[in-house]
Amino acid sequence: MRKTRVFIIHSEEDNEILNKLFNEYNDEIYGKTNIQIHFVDSSQGSQLGKDFGELIKKKIRHSRTILAILTTNSKDSAWVNQEIGFAIGIRKNPFPLKEKSLSSKSVGFIHSNINAQQFDNGQKRFLKLNDFFEKKFGKRKKLSRVVKKPLIVLPIKEHNKLPVRRSEPYVI
Repeated sequence: MRKTRVFIIHSEEDNEILNKLFNEYNDEIYGKTNIQIHFVDSSQGSQLGKDFGELIKKKIRHSRTILAILTTNSKDSAWVNQEIGFAIGIRKNPFPLKEKSLSSKSVGFIHSNINAQQFDNGQKRFLKLNDFFEKKFGKRKKLSRVVKKPLIVLPIKEHNKLPVRRSEPYVI
């Protein structure tokens, strides 16, 4: 069984759809390939102080497949657009997952991809994405599914930042 990295380009405001994709596809088996979903979450304490640009480029380079979540949040995000441009520049064309509200708007050539998976916020299944993975890796294995713990990604807020350690004076 071979493990394959799938990197998801997303806006920090699109954590709900990221959670759905992670819970649906991480550790799923297509043909002889085990899908491993990767993304960069700037709100994780372990990520603070790192160069996100280099980290993201490294993850894109080492991923076999790139997915791009395209929403009203991501269309104006410099990070999302740069990540998509970098992926295309190294010939790893991202498979777009496009919010249905963007279907009639022209916001860029990756957004206008007619084979994109369109979705609504309440949608649970991604049929075109399933077809994409099956064409790339083989038929999806139907295994008795273990319920996964949902992934929760929250944006950085003041109370989520690492606490500053304060030492108290030593009193005799």
